[in-house]
Amino acid sequence: LRRVNDGGLGLGLATMRLDLGDFNGCSGRLTMRLPRSPQCSWEDLARGQQDAPLGPASRTFAQWQAAWGLGVLLSRWENLVGDTLARLLACVLLEQRVLLLGDVPRTSTMALVLRALIWPFRWLHPYISAPPPQDILDMPLLEGTFPIILALGDLPPQWGFKNIYELPPEVVTGVLKHNYIYHSQELTTSGGLRGHGLKLPGGRHTAFVKRAAQVKQKLRRGELDLARAVEVVQDAAEAEVDIMAAMVRRYAAKQVEEARTTGQAKALDSAEFERWVGEEPECKDVGGGPAAIHEATCFYKTFSQTQLSLDLLHEEMIVQTAANSRRRSAAGILPDSSPPSAEAIGEK
Repeated sequence: LRRVNDGGLGLGLATMRLDLGDFNGCSGRLTMRLPRSPQCSWEDLARGQQDAPLGPASRTFAQWQAAWGLGVLLSRWENLVGDTLARLLACVLLEQRVLLLGDVPRTSTMALVLRALIWPFRWLHPYISAPPPQDILDMPLLEGTFPIILALGDLPPQWGFKNIYELPPEVVTGVLKHNYIYHSQELTTSGGLRGHGLKLPGGRHTAFVKRAAQVKQKLRRGELDLARAVEVVQDAAEAEVDIMAAMVRRYAAKQVEEARTTGQAKALDSAEFERWVGEEPECKDVGGGPAAIHEATCFYKTFSQTQLSLDLLHEEMIVQTAANSRRRSAAGILPDSSPPSAEAIGEK
């Protein structure tokens, strides 16, 4: 109560005839309901992400943010949880220029959900989850060559675009008020994926949309409460991201093992990583015929060129190299036969 008064709120609340006299007395009855169970100890959460940028504390914060955002979407704008969410998630994983248009609560919530759901990948590009100040909007943000996530109420008049159809062809626009994703017919990613293919690959997009529809139906019928509905949708989205993260980790393990057996580390070769991804089962074993296989190939080729995939690959090679060194030390292997340093093997 003292902190409320120090903040200048006490007088305002009193003017509104709101009595906070028993605030201290009720503090013992206050409880905190967590969105999801933490993936680490409270001591780790207190330290935050200082020790491990992609550790359990980082995962916990991402899961909490995603759970909060999905809860808001399902309770207020459930139509966005399905095809729209899946397509925007794919666009973020492929580091496209994503513009979210609509009222601030809707666009900001979606932006926060997208950033949280891609964990353990990290968005390393401009990220504006709410309409920025006017001086920022004076810059032609969508005309840059870099990926971006940008949430706006409307197109700024100073940009000179009358509508979304005049935007640069590389921009994917989510018109959230109308649950509509627009992309230019000219859009082609760095891996050759056309705009209509900006979705989760290999039939997984359809499976996710179907799962989300089932959850929303059960939520409306009262067969699921909101917390459980959020958990099911979140698990389905995280499973899609985990498939891609597992590919990166397998390649990191391959590189670390090669360095261990040869005693020589080499710099990270993005072109080699791209070729390796193209031969993985996720890219090859796709049902639906040649067209589906081609789309999946282009999807993963684009993904292998993203900064977020190379960033995770770099982190995983460092972590796995360090773990390998600890195992060898525990086994009594002499230091001079240990694998190269994490810095050498992870150099980009």
